[in-house]
Amino acid sequence: MDIILASSSAIRKTILLNAGLEFEIQASQIDERVEVEKKGGESAFSPKELSLFLADLKAKDISKSQPGKLIIGADQVLGFQDRILHKASTISEGKKRLSVLSGNRHHLYSGVSLCLDGEIIWRHISTSCLFMRSLSDKQIEGYFKKVGEGVLSSVGCYQLEGRGAALFDKIEGDFFSILGLPLLPLLAALREQGLDI
Repeated sequence: MDIILASSSAIRKTILLNAGLEFEIQASQIDERVEVEKKGGESAFSPKELSLFLADLKAKDISKSQPGKLIIGADQVLGFQDRILHKASTISEGKKRLSVLSGNRHHLYSGVSLCLDGEIIWRHISTSCLFMRSLSDKQIEGYFKKVGEGVLSSVGCYQLEGRGAALFDKIEGDFFSILGLPLLPLLAALREQGLDI
């Protein structure tokens, strides 16, 4: 069965390639914010629910034009003190984000869905808890000088597979899920669909 990843995420692509999966990439172009508003806005969702809703949304969007193909949808939401935090769009916003997360814990909710012929046939959510160490303004400034704008692709302005690891005292959760894809449950689900992985 052909597989399509409905995401342009470089790290999700790398995770699946490293696991030996053969797949195509067709990123969903659906406007997530419009779709969330149709459902009552973000306040109608918990961070966990939103992650799964967006994963489903992306998978279904691609599935419409790909009959007979298995579509992987994935999304990650950062929850902090009962709020949903979005990606920072500038370095300045990123610095503020780290100042807020500094010395605190936050949660990452990583949702993944499988869709076949427009129907969600499997879904999973993984929750991780991350404890960021206390960072001074100087440390935050130095961090962004080292990592540059590329880190803004991560909702928390860190990439745990790189320099972002140094920002934390402790993490609780699955490494792959923190990177944005609950890999082991996904591979098990793909095996259930008859794939030899």
